[in-house]
Formats: sequence, structure tokens, C-alpha cells
Amino acid sequence: MGFYSLLGLYLGVVVGSLNKRLYRENILVALFFTFTSTVVYEFLVYFFAVFLPGDRNILFALKGKILPEAVYNSVISGLIFLIVLKMHRKMEEAEKAARRY
Repeated sequence: MGFYSLLGLYLGVVVGSLNKRLYRENILVALFFTFTSTVVYEFLVYFFAVFLPGDRNILFALKGKILPEAVYNSVISGLIFLIVLKMHRKMEEAEKAARRY
């Protein structure tokens, strides 16, 4: 496994363990975890790939890549979350209707 996949694996384990304790059908929780995990992942990638070898311009990376990507991922995950939640509720309604007969 490569460095990026291990980083994503460990970040997914942390987010997954925290997600078990929270209310899952809340879009703010999904947006928060998407935003923070994207910031942490991209910052660690930048730190190990660019900062340690010598480039010390961290504010440029934050403003130019990390924060815009975190906002983009949050918006897209919010849209996907709403679509999946709507599908889930329709499936639950269909299941309840099927149990009645």
C-alpha cells in the first residue's frame, strides 16, 4: 500500500469510529466530517510531500488548494447525502407498505 492510501485508511478509521456515536441523518454532521477530514488529509499530504522537502509557503496551500477543495467536497457530499437520504426514506416507506399487506 502506498502512503496516500494508508493516510486515507487511518483517516477513515478515525472518522468511522467517531461516526458511530453521532446522529447519522443530520446533514451538518456529514458536512462537518467531510470538511475536516478533507482539510486534515490535504494538509498532511502537503506537509509530507511539499513542506518537509523545502517549500514553506503553507498559507498559499491553504488558500489555494486545501480550503477550496474542502468546500467543494463538502458541497458535493451534501448533495449526495440528500439524495441518498431521500432514497433511504422512500425505501423505508415501501417496506412499511409491503408489511401491511
